Amino acid sequence: MKTLYLTSGMRTLLSIFLFLSTSFQVLLGQNTHTYWLDSEADEYVKCAEPYAPDRIFSNVMIGNYSTSYPELFTQYKNKMFIFDYELNVLANQQLDQLDGYEIMIYGVLDKQNNEPVVWGRAMNIDGGDNQLVIIHFSSQLEIQSYAFYGDESTQEYFMSAFKDDNGDYVFAASNSLQSLEGNVILTKVNPAGEQIQYTLMDNMESYKTKIINAPGDYYYLLNVFNLYKLDTDFNIMDSYDYPDTLSVNPDIDIEIAEDNKLVVPGTYMSPPVPGSPTVIDMGYIEFTSDYQPVYEQTMGAYDTVDFGRFISVSGWDTLYLAGDKNLQNNPPDDSWVSIYRIRNQEIEQQWNIGGQGQYTPGSLESLENGGFIAGINDWDFYTYPGEQKQRDVLLYTENYGDTAVGVFPAAVPEEIIVYPQPADRQLFIKNTSPGLRFSLRDMQGKLCYRTKTDAQNRVHLPPLAPGIYYYRLEDRHTTVKSGKLLVH
Repeated sequence: MKTLYLTSGMRTLLSIFLFLSTSFQVLLGQNTHTYWLDSEADEYVKCAEPYAPDRIFSNVMIGNYSTSYPELFTQYKNKMFIFDYELNVLANQQLDQLDGYEIMIYGVLDKQNNEPVVWGRAMNIDGGDNQLVIIHFSSQLEIQSYAFYGDESTQEYFMSAFKDDNGDYVFAASNSLQSLEGNVILTKVNPAGEQIQYTLMDNMESYKTKIINAPGDYYYLLNVFNLYKLDTDFNIMDSYDYPDTLSVNPDIDIEIAEDNKLVVPGTYMSPPVPGSPTVIDMGYIEFTSDYQPVYEQTMGAYDTVDFGRFISVSGWDTLYLAGDKNLQNNPPDDSWVSIYRIRNQEIEQQWNIGGQGQYTPGSLESLENGGFIAGINDWDFYTYPGEQKQRDVLLYTENYGDTAVGVFPAAVPEEIIVYPQPADRQLFIKNTSPGLRFSLRDMQGKLCYRTKTDAQNRVHLPPLAPGIYYYRLEDRHTTVKSGKLLVH
């Protein structure tokens, strides 16, 4: 049974607002689930991500509020959970130290027999050196094995990791916590647990570095305002500097989407105009695989400060973008976490989660069958004012059971019939109900037309150039029919 923790008086004014795009109105339904973790301690989410069918691993740091890096280890402990997609707790465990190292778990690296293998930072209590730790947990979060990696003579602050196509674990780190003062460190561990590669990139200054797997035998490394293409031995194959002409300033997250496009979240700032406020909105950028920016999109409200933070790809053609809405600190104001579902560059749905406190995103991951899991931090500055913050964590899933979000199933022509073929200005849809969403794209994938079927199950087409098009019929977010359409 799912447990929802609400402290007295603290949650009475909480509102979770669901704002939907005007084109796609969808009611908040049974596939929305929430889980609160709140106590008198300070809590913030490090990760919440799927690792196996209907299984989510999450880690929340819990302790006494601090912004000092050593105290982030010494004053906090890992509170780990395994949930199903409805956020029922299947296991939970607390972890503080291993073999004289303080531990901070950052995310899931792999699964073995549907058990999570996670990675994180390890700080030696006596010497203060920072290394990498990999831990294999059971389904009940009991430690099965663990190992430390790195150079004890070097500080290594690991920031991102993934499992590549060869089954090796790849990590990116910095040898300094100071922005742009350290260098990037890249390391690799094979499935046998052996560190097989360790590279210090002497000429690459580090800042919130992220490394991801790429289709083919190479990696992408995002670092400050540079994007690098690396081979599997960490040699630089190519690099790209973000141009000043971009409207959206990229943030430190990156994913690969349809047609090997790179998508990066960021923040748009309007040019200063005397007497006018600067508009700050969240957004994202699409790049081709050879780094050419091909699309930018911004979203947000004119009178609020909105930052793009995280992006996640679902089914190649669907993006989830999360950011802060109305993030004000001096003095703090009510804020929300805004999450957008974007398909083929069209905003399909928006969630605004929060109010009555400062809400900020801590993580965002798409679920394998569609939908997302978001980790959200909430500082109730009404109850806990001043610098001594006391944050709580909200985990939020949406549409986990909609297998068609971002996944286009095969058409079933014997059930739904679209005619005539070839078409002129009118189509008829047989064996279905009215009000289906109809979209039409040309051979290059460009959206040409979008509408809904009328009460007589008809689609009235605009003037179109003769040729072959692709159509899709959707019932809410489920594709019920797709195929080619020949136009006179």
